[in-house]
Amino acid sequence: MKHLPFTRYAGFFIGLAGAAVNVFGTAWGQPVPLPNPSFESGNETPDGWQLSGGDGGWTADAAEGNHAVYVSGTAHSQSSTCWHTGPLLLEPNQVYRLSFQSKRESGAGGSPITGPGFCNRDLHEVTPEWKRYVSYFVVPSIAMDTRLRFGQWEAEGLIAFDDVSLVRVDPVYTRHNDIELGVGERIEGNAYVFSAPLEGESANQARPLVELACAYNRPRWTFGNDSRVVYRHQVGGETQLSGEIEITIGYYQAGTLIVEAQRDDTGVWTPVASQDREGGLHATLPASLFPAKAITVRLRGASVPESDNKDVNLQVHGYSYRSTLERAPGNLQGDTRFMAITETDDTVQVTFDDLADEQTDVPGSLRFQAANLTGNPLVIEPCLTVACEGAMPETTRLAPVTLPSASGEGEEPSSTPFALPFPTLRAGECTVTLTLGADRHYRAETTFQVSVLHETHYGWTLPGSTEEAALWWASSGWKVSRTRPAPREQAPAMRIQAARNEREAAQFILCPARPLQGLKISAGPLQGDNGAVLPPEAVEILRVGYVPVTQPTDLLGVIAPWPDPLPPLDGPLDLPAKENQPFWVRFHAAPDTPAGVYRGTIALAAEGYQAEVPLEVEVFDFSLPSRSTCVSAFGFSPALAFQYHNVSTEADKRVVLDKYLSLLSEHHISIYNPACLDPIQYTWPQLPLWRGGERGEYSEKAGDTAPLDT
Repeated sequence: MKHLPFTRYAGFFIGLAGAAVNVFGTAWGQPVPLPNPSFESGNETPDGWQLSGGDGGWTADAAEGNHAVYVSGTAHSQSSTCWHTGPLLLEPNQVYRLSFQSKRESGAGGSPITGPGFCNRDLHEVTPEWKRYVSYFVVPSIAMDTRLRFGQWEAEGLIAFDDVSLVRVDPVYTRHNDIELGVGERIEGNAYVFSAPLEGESANQARPLVELACAYNRPRWTFGNDSRVVYRHQVGGETQLSGEIEITIGYYQAGTLIVEAQRDDTGVWTPVASQDREGGLHATLPASLFPAKAITVRLRGASVPESDNKDVNLQVHGYSYRSTLERAPGNLQGDTRFMAITETDDTVQVTFDDLADEQTDVPGSLRFQAANLTGNPLVIEPCLTVACEGAMPETTRLAPVTLPSASGEGEEPSSTPFALPFPTLRAGECTVTLTLGADRHYRAETTFQVSVLHETHYGWTLPGSTEEAALWWASSGWKVSRTRPAPREQAPAMRIQAARNEREAAQFILCPARPLQGLKISAGPLQGDNGAVLPPEAVEILRVGYVPVTQPTDLLGVIAPWPDPLPPLDGPLDLPAKENQPFWVRFHAAPDTPAGVYRGTIALAAEGYQAEVPLEVEVFDFSLPSRSTCVSAFGFSPALAFQYHNVSTEADKRVVLDKYLSLLSEHHISIYNPACLDPIQYTWPQLPLWRGGERGEYSEKAGDTAPLDT
C-alpha cells in the first residue's frame, strides 16, 4: 500500500454550538453534494476534508479512482483520529443513506468510526478487502454536529475509506391492510410489541419515532442535558387496553432518565418512571391512559434534584414497549426498507406502499402508486431490476401503461397502483432499482440484506400443484420459510441421489389455500429400471418443525419461525391455510441395494384433498464404508439431552444415549466424547501427594485418585 504525505489538525470536537451551515445542502430526490467524495482532488491533503489529529493521509490503494484516505491509531490510548467534512446542511427529521467503501489493511482491535457526529457507527465488521457499507440515520430536530466523519478509536494498524455518497431516502414499512409496521414491531395474537432496533441498519430510525433530540452511538442513545427521544405507538386503528415499557441503561455517570407518557396526543404528560443508575427499568403505564388509540412515550435526560452536579451523562441501550390490543388482528411482523430517489421526473409522482408480497412478510414485490402530474395522458413502463450479491441482475418489466391526465387545478392527482414481483432473491446484499421507462427520467433504489430464510431462487413445482394447494420440492440444504412463494420452475418428480449404505434426504412442501384436516402421508414401493423393487420402508417421512426466533444473531438472521426439528409423523395432521409445511423425505440405500434409478410415489390424503408426490431415487454403483474414514467431531451435550428427555437414573440415561449414538452412527457422525457415561479414571499407586495449604490435604494410600495438576 503506497501512502502519500499526511497532515495533522487539532481542535476536533464532537458537539457544535450553532446551527449547521454549509453550501453542501440537499434537495429531496437528489444525492447530497459532498465535497470530494472519492478523495481525488487536492495537493497535500484531500480538498474539503480535514484530519482531526493523529496519523492519517492519502493512499493510492483506492477502491475507486486513484486515491483513498486512511487513518491509524494506537490500542488502549483513549484517542481518536478521523477525516471530516465541514458541517452539512441536512433536513431535520429526515432519513439519509450513507454509502462508502472501507478496508482494514493491518492491525486489529479498536473501532473504525463512521457517519455524522450525531449518529456514529463503529465498523467492527471491516475486512482486509475493500467492501461497501451502507448506514441509515435520521437527522435530529435540534442543532447537532452534522460533519461527516471517517476514522478510528483505539484501532491498531491502517484503516482506509473511499467512494462516499449520501442521499435522502424514504422509509417504506410493511403494510397489513390498515396496519403499518416497521422493523422492531410485531403483533402476536392481541399483543403489540416494539423493540427499538438500535443494533440494526435502521440505527437511530424507527417508525414509531416522532421526535429526536439526542445523539446516537450504535447501539445506544447517549443522553446529555436536555436530550429527549419520543416514540408514538399507534397500531392502525386498533384500541390499546394496557401497556408497559422496558428500558436498559447500560452506562451511567450523571443525571436522571425521566419517562413520561400521554394518551391520544392530548399534550398532557403523565409521569411513568425515572432512574439514575445502570440497569433495567420496567414499568406498567398508568391505567388512566387507557383505552387509547395511540400512546406516546417520552424519554428525557434531567439533572438529579438537589445535586451539585447538573450534568446528564447516561446511555440507553434498549427500549421496548408492549401493549394489549382489544382484538387480535393476526400474527404480523414489521420491516423497513429505505427507498432512495436518485433521479426525479416532474411529470410523474411516485409513492411507495410496501416491498413485501401481499400474502407474506418477505420481500416479494414492490407495490407503489404513480400519478400523472401533467394535463395530458402519460405513458410509463415500470421496470424492476434486482441485483443480489454474487448473481447476475434480473429484471421484471410491465407492459406500457397510460396514466390519466391530472385532475383539475388544486385537486390531488389520481394514482394508479402497481405491483412488480421480484424476480428471485439470494442471501446477502440485494439492490432493487425501479425505473419508469426510457422517456421518464426517474430512478429509485433500495439496498437490503436478504436472509437465507428468504431466498427464492431454488426449488421446483411438482405436477400435483394446483390453486387448491401448492406442491413443490427442494433439496435438503434449504431453509424453507412459512411464507416463501412456490417456485416458478417445474420438475416432473422429486429427486434423491445416494450411494449404497447411505441415507440422503430431500423435502417436499405443501401450502394449502384452505385449512386441511386429517392429512395422511404414506410412501409406496420404489420400482427400479433394473427390475428390483425397494420396499416402502426404504423411505422415511418426517415433519419439519419450526422454532420461533425473536432475536437475530447475525446480519442474515431475521425474526421469524425457522425450520429446524424433524419430529416423526405420529398420525394425521391438520394444516393451516397459506402456510408452507415442508416434509422431510429420507431415503436409505441398504448395502446390498442394486444400483439404478427407482421410481414411486408418496400419497397425500386429507378431507376433500388428494395428491401424489412423484419420487425418483438414483442409487450409485458404489458403497460407503460402515466405518467412516473421515475424521470428524460433532458437538453434543449429553446433559442437555438428558434434561430434554427428563431422565435422571443411570439406566434411563444409557437408553437415551444409546438411541442418540445409533442415530449418529447411521449418519456417519462422530461426537467428541461417545463414552460420557463411562469416563476414564486415573489412579496413581504409591504416589505421595502434597498436603496442607489452600489446596487441601490428600491421602498417600495406593490407588487413591489424584488431581492431574498436583
